[in-house]
Amino acid sequence: MTRQELIPLVESRHAWTLDRAELSLYETSMEAYRVPLTFRDPVVTSMIMGKKVMHLEGRQPFEYLPGEALLMPSNEPMHIDFPEATLGGPTKCLALTISPEFIRSTLDQFAASIPRLEESGPWAWYDRNFHFTQSADVHYTLNRIVRIFQENHAAKDHFAESALQELLLRVMQTHARHLLIRHCQAFSSHHRLAYAVEYIRAHLDRQIRIEKLCDQACLSRAQFYRAFKQEFGLSPVDFVNQERVKRAWNILRQPGKSVTDACYESGFNSLSYFNRVFKRWTGLAPSQHLSSRGQAGPRPA
Repeated sequence: MTRQELIPLVESRHAWTLDRAELSLYETSMEAYRVPLTFRDPVVTSMIMGKKVMHLEGRQPFEYLPGEALLMPSNEPMHIDFPEATLGGPTKCLALTISPEFIRSTLDQFAASIPRLEESGPWAWYDRNFHFTQSADVHYTLNRIVRIFQENHAAKDHFAESALQELLLRVMQTHARHLLIRHCQAFSSHHRLAYAVEYIRAHLDRQIRIEKLCDQACLSRAQFYRAFKQEFGLSPVDFVNQERVKRAWNILRQPGKSVTDACYESGFNSLSYFNRVFKRWTGLAPSQHLSSRGQAGPRPA
C-alpha cells in the first residue's frame, strides 16, 4: 500500500493496518544492492537485525544498524544495499507509515497542550530524512506499537492512537535535541536553551550548576526544567548524563584508556554511578564496551 513492489526472492513482508497507520516487518534473506524503495506516507523505520547501507538524496551513503531509526518524509526515494543478508542471517526492519492527517491533528493538539518556547517555533513534522540512534523511550514506544498492531483487541485503534502520538512527540524532541546540539553555537545568541546546551557540552568535565543555566536562560528553575523537558524529552540532569556517556564511550575506544579514565575524564565522580548511568544509556557495562574496543558496535543515543 505504501511502498514499491517487493523484489522477488529478496524480501518478504508482513503487514498490519489500522485506521491511522500501517506497520510492516520486512525480512531480506539474499545479498542485494541498490534496491529501490519509496513510501507514499511519512514513515518511521527501525532496524531490528543485520545491516543495510542507505543511499538517500543529498547525503553520503551510511550504514543502518540495529538500535537505529530513520525518519523519511512522503515520497522520498531511497536505494538500499543488503551486503550481508543470507538465508541463515536475514536483515530485518520495521516500517511504520503514519497518516499525514493524523500527524497534522496531533501537532494541533501539541500546540495547545505542550507549548514550546517562542524562539523554537511551533511543533512541525519534517520535509527531510533524519537518521538517529533510538533512545530507550523511543525503543520502548516502538515495541509497544508493534504489540498493539499484532494483538487482537477491540480497542486496538484507541491504544494505537495514544502510542502513535507518544512516538511523534518523542521523535520530534529527539530531532530538536540533535538540531540544537549540532548548531548550538549559531543558536546560542537567540535561543535560551541553546546557551544551556552549549554551556553543558563545554563543561562536561566540571561541576555544572543548574542555577547558572537558569540565570543565563532568564527562566526560573521550574520554568527551565519544564521548557527543557518539553523541548528535548529529557530533564537537564538526564541530558548532562547522556552527553557524559557519549564522551566516555569515545574515551573507552581510545587505546590505553581504562574504565576509571573514562569515568573521571567525562565528568563523573563515582565509578559505581558511572557504571549505572553508562549501562542505562547504552545497554552495556563500561567494561563490556571496553572489551569490544576496535570493533563496530551500537552507539549511545
